[in-house]
Parts: sequence; structure tokens; C-alpha cells
Amino acid sequence: MGTDNIWFKEPQTSERHCRGSGYSLKDVALYSSTAEGVRLRQFLNANINKVPDQYQEKLYKAMSESDWNSFFFELLTIRTCQILGAKVQCEALANAKGKRIDVKAEFSSSTVLFEAVAPKGDKDTYTLQRELQEVQKIINDSIPKGWVALLGKEPAIGSNDSKANLKKAMIKLADTLHHANEYMEVPFCESFGDNGELELLLIRVAESPGGLWGDAGLKPMPEGLIAKAFKAKHDQVSGQKYPVILAVYLGGIVDKREVARELYGELIEERDGSKRCVYLKARGLFACGDCKIAGVLFYYQIDYCFDNPVLFINPRFEAMIPTELRVLETFSMRCDEIVHSENTHESICKKMLATSDDWGKA
Repeated sequence: MGTDNIWFKEPQTSERHCRGSGYSLKDVALYSSTAEGVRLRQFLNANINKVPDQYQEKLYKAMSESDWNSFFFELLTIRTCQILGAKVQCEALANAKGKRIDVKAEFSSSTVLFEAVAPKGDKDTYTLQRELQEVQKIINDSIPKGWVALLGKEPAIGSNDSKANLKKAMIKLADTLHHANEYMEVPFCESFGDNGELELLLIRVAESPGGLWGDAGLKPMPEGLIAKAFKAKHDQVSGQKYPVILAVYLGGIVDKREVARELYGELIEERDGSKRCVYLKARGLFACGDCKIAGVLFYYQIDYCFDNPVLFINPRFEAMIPTELRVLETFSMRCDEIVHSENTHESICKKMLATSDDWGKA
């Protein structure tokens, strides 16, 4: 690595931009004179300087001038590989069609390639999460005692959009449940025009305090979201010598359970009298015979404070995945059963923050 460059310089104006007041992480990095802005620039400069020399300027320009999300995520992917022990090259390999792979990661156990996939645009995780949580809080608070709700579809209502129609729909829902009588399950659907639909399945549970099911009702994955990423990266994957892993960020609005479902298939429950049988119906993306993706490295959020990513392994590539990656929380599949192991590696985020603490020191 070369000299420590100051890529993101301190702003000349005293702007007090901070997240939570309508500004993105990119705004904070470029314009904020707050302590958060200073800390973020230290983090960015220190970690960009750890990237291979020939790629540093391109990464900085892309983040500052065009697509923050995609290239900030690429920075996190590169640094994750390095912290886990890989020697990395950026855009070093091309297939027969000239499509270049994002990262070549040479671990001591084996070599893999990474393609980073993130939503384009400047909305960061904080903004996406905040909009999601605002809608879900209204729904969650409207579910009465004795009921839980499974969230099927959720309207796309932003922070600046009126919530009046959503609140009217919740009043209608309350009236529906009030007249549900002996029904144990009640479906509910409401259209919001261009903002989409709300679909709920209400289940009567006597001891429930009321609310969305599970962890505040994480939004189910939009149909085929990872499938679209697989298709978009097909050219880069085709003809590569090494297995390719997709590093994926989905906007912070789905969790690892939904990712597992789309990759491996669904858990099907069947009952025969008092007997209950649960088995995996392997019809996920990894079950496709022509799937060339060796695995998915899933980041729930991207920020300068994030949890370690989760690794999903395509069973057909099990033996080709570096052992260094398996210290992360890992899902794989053996004999039609999903195998899960917990994360055993220290926080990658803390390592990146420690890098910025030491930045500029001799």
C-alpha cells in the first residue's frame, strides 16, 4: 500500500448535516462539520488507503461523485476479505466478454471471486430503515390484543408521504377484527394506488399483546430480489476459473431467514393427525442445476457500524469455499437439511474502526 492519502477532505463550510435530519451518509461524509462527519471521513480515508493502490482513486471518485451505495458497499466487501486474511485484487480478471469481476480474494486455503451487489442511489441504510419502521410502527400499534399479524405486502410510503390513508386502513382493520367472531385467521388487504398494497394475515392468539409477528415484522423479501442479482451478474460469473460469491446488500429491509428461504427453499409442514413433519422443499436458487453462484455473503446493513455478514453456501460448491470465510455465521445444506453455524470471528466493523483510529499515526 502507498502513502496515506486524504481522500475525503474536511469541508470548508460549517454544515451541521447529520443522519436523522433528512441527510444521507454521503451528505455527512462530504459536507458535515459535526463530530460524526469527522469520524466518518477518518473511517473512509483509512480504509480506502488499505485497498490496492491502483483502485483507491476510482473508489473515491465513484463514492463522492456518482453511486455512493454501490461503491461504499464494495469498500466494505474488499475490507472484509482483507480482514479475514485474503490478498485482494480489484477488477483484475475479465471473462471472454470483457466483464470484470469486482474482487479476487486469495485466501491461504483457496481463491474465490466476489461480485458486490447493492441498490443504486444515495439512500443509505438509515434512511431506508427509518421509512420502513415508520410504516411498520403504525401497523404494529394497530393490531389489538389477542391477535398477531403476518406481513405479506407493505405499501411503499416514504417519510414525507401522508400516512392518513394508512391510518384509515388500520381503523378498517380494527373493525374487521371486531366482527371476526370465531374465526381464527383473518386475511386483510388494502390498496394504496401507486404506493402498492398492504397484505396481512391476522391470527388469533389468546395470549398475544397484539402486534406484528417476530422481530417487529421484518418485511418479506420482494419476490425474486436475489434472483435478479443472480441474473444481472451472469456474464461476470460465466467462464470464471474460480468460484464466485455474491456479496449482497438488500437495503436493510429483509433478514437472513428470508435470504435462506430464497436460496435453499421453503420449510414445509405437514400434519397427519397428531404427527407433525417438517421438511425442506429444495426449490430455491441454489437448487437450480445451472446456478453458477458458489455462495452469497449477506450484509443486513451497510454503514461504518455494521454486524458481520452472513455466508450462504451453495452445496454444490461446498468444498471450494475458503475455510477463512466459515468463521462467519454460515448456512449450508446437507442431505436436504439446512446446517447453521454461528459467527466465531471478532467484529469486522471494529477492526475497520480500529484502522481509522490508527490512521495518520507513525
